[in-house]
Amino acid sequence: IHNDAERAIAACGEIVQSFRQLQRKWARVLADDVRPGVGCGVATGRVFLGNIGTPNRIEYTLIGDGVNLASRLCSQAQDGMVIASELAYEKSKRLYEVIEWPAIQIKGKAEPQRVFQVMNLKPGVTPVTAVEDSGSRQAALSSSR
Repeated sequence: IHNDAERAIAACGEIVQSFRQLQRKWARVLADDVRPGVGCGVATGRVFLGNIGTPNRIEYTLIGDGVNLASRLCSQAQDGMVIASELAYEKSKRLYEVIEWPAIQIKGKAEPQRVFQVMNLKPGVTPVTAVEDSGSRQAALSSSR
């Protein structure tokens, strides 16, 4: 997919922004100690998408190191955060301002992994991504801080 990391990060920004709107609505009806949140992890790499299983049970699924790493990064992300792997960052660094975290140990990886928290679009950048307009992209990423 062309610009896969850029598009995934932009999609995460929109997810965070949309979830923030839901949080505001839910705040009126949920108990004070109930506050659902969402954080996103983005990783790129080779994956397999397709039917896996036996003739008795087949599932359409996505598997691979990129999927596992994204899942692990997602579990590290706090509410409102978008976290990218080193490869996802390298593929999208022309667009986004980030904060590099200290390398973290990820289950299934021998070496600690470099990870980056995506903060904003770089000034003056208008990427072509899955998100329709740069205004909502900027707002989505700004709200993820």
